[in-house]
Amino acid sequence: MRDQISRKATGTKDSMRNISQKALGEVKIPIPPPSVQQEVAATLAGELDAVRKLDMSVGVASVRSGHLRYALLREAFAGRLVPQDSNDEPALVLLERIRAERDAAPKRRRGRRSKVTAAQGNGRRIDPDRPMPAPVPNGTQSELELGL
Repeated sequence: MRDQISRKATGTKDSMRNISQKALGEVKIPIPPPSVQQEVAATLAGELDAVRKLDMSVGVASVRSGHLRYALLREAFAGRLVPQDSNDEPALVLLERIRAERDAAPKRRRGRRSKVTAAQGNGRRIDPDRPMPAPVPNGTQSELELGL
């Protein structure tokens, strides 16, 4: 087929060869005999069957891996993956100690911070009377150049 198309193509450069629809319609396409077609069809049917089986296996494995992951996490959080060290503090005691330390710690005020307070928390001061410098498009200004 390739030889037929090459012979019918026109044009002088290999990169710009042309072929008319009429000439393309005249290209003879070899068709295998029915016995070969049936053999190919049977082979394809077998391969498609194998693909379907693999697809089902992947689906089953995916569901199983999800169940295994859940079971592994359940066992990990229950502390049953490794033997417990008798020197370790039991989890309930540890949690109670953490809770007591939190209760004993001074309470932090929760609320919105002003821009000045937030900037001071970053180690920077904002002067509300000073205009902000214009940003440089390529972002090459350093903090020192910006006065921060």
